[in-house]
Amino acid sequence: MTKTQKKIAKGLKKGPAMADFVALVQAQQQVMGRYLHWRAAYLKRCLKKGVPAPKSVRKVG
Repeated sequence: MTKTQKKIAKGLKKGPAMADFVALVQAQQQVMGRYLHWRAAYLKRCLKKGVPAPKSVRKVG
């Protein structure tokens, strides 16, 4: 994520807004094609914090 995206993510609350934002970031990184490690890193972060990961991150593909 870019610094701006990280700042936006910190300001978002749980729920649909955060899930939509994560889906947007994931789609952006998929188009850019270089960030294959991001999904695994985000899942690990969610596990560490004890927060359920958004559906868009949990599904493969």
